[in-house]
Amino acid sequence: SSGNETAHRLTETWEIVEVHLFSPDGSQLLCTASRRTANGDYQTELLIFNLQDQTWKSIYTADYNAKPYFTPRAWSGGDWLILTSEADDSTWVMRPNGELLTQVTPLKWLGMLQE
Repeated sequence: SSGNETAHRLTETWEIVEVHLFSPDGSQLLCTASRRTANGDYQTELLIFNLQDQTWKSIYTADYNAKPYFTPRAWSGGDWLILTSEADDSTWVMRPNGELLTQVTPLKWLGMLQE
């Protein structure tokens, strides 16, 4: 702790927010946020927090019946988020804007980095 922490109000109420990674340039944070829904399930989203603008953007919502829950692992200098699926430990990549979600093997990932 630096003693310079800042509290930010979210427009929505979340029970748990975890900060995982800074962007390579330090201007954004990747977080997961979870809350219980009216039917008792949990809603979990990946959020990008822009430190300069002080804004949040949801880039992915897990759906335990159709879309896997991801654990953030790294934010590459090539502007990819590296994620691991909780269901089967498979590796996925996605752009920080929520686009191009792709399951990758190590060889495919190396090819993507070279593009």
